[in-house]
Amino acid sequence: MRDLARYLVENRPGVTDPTLVGIGDVEAFLATITNPSNRARYLHALRVFFRFARHARHILADPTCGLNANSNIAFHGQVLDHARQRDLFRRWTRGATELHPHEPTIGLLGLLHGASVTELRSLRVDDIDLTAATVDLGRRPQPTPLDPATTTALRRCLHYRDTHHHTSPYLLVNQKSKTTGGPVSIDHLARTLVPAQVTVATRRATRLAQLVAVMDPVLVAAAFGIRRGAVLHYLGDTVGTTRLPSP
Repeated sequence: MRDLARYLVENRPGVTDPTLVGIGDVEAFLATITNPSNRARYLHALRVFFRFARHARHILADPTCGLNANSNIAFHGQVLDHARQRDLFRRWTRGATELHPHEPTIGLLGLLHGASVTELRSLRVDDIDLTAATVDLGRRPQPTPLDPATTTALRRCLHYRDTHHHTSPYLLVNQKSKTTGGPVSIDHLARTLVPAQVTVATRRATRLAQLVAVMDPVLVAAAFGIRRGAVLHYLGDTVGTTRLPSP
């Protein structure tokens, strides 16, 4: 409470009483705490205080109700700039024939369609419809339309699977996963992208950050089949300068 009070004095001088503290004030305060474990500890302490204050009828509403230590915190992770995205797109399209088929598939599904690690690992051959140019990714409510570049990468990856690991139901298969009958490991996805010097998480974060900046975050969350809070996480401090009105 002491740290919250100090934050309010410096940033919200109009909030001079616990009854005036709102959810937005608590969210903004928690966003200043970079360590997730400390953020959870602070939120727990604030919940105890405001729960007591509400039960004692000192306040009418609990501003910590519904908050999560990992939600509503602005995204500060790494994203790829436009030049880097163009370089990767060229690598996974023009130079794709020189790469292992898994790399362009993993890369383009994340860069253009925001595919997560879980969605990539669980992607099965039956989820892909090259005729309709769609793919079922994870818990997304509707099939994801495919662009020509990703369709080409998937077709090449399917040919590789049919040639080397045709008995597996999964699209991405290596020798180890073929033996166990399960999906490839997370490490396999990471190792596949090492030559491109990019991570699976960075591709997805880049795509989500771009989408929430130009579209309704609620629609993005519905399209990806994820919580709205998870999408709003990428919206914090994301404003394209070209979209601002001219002075």
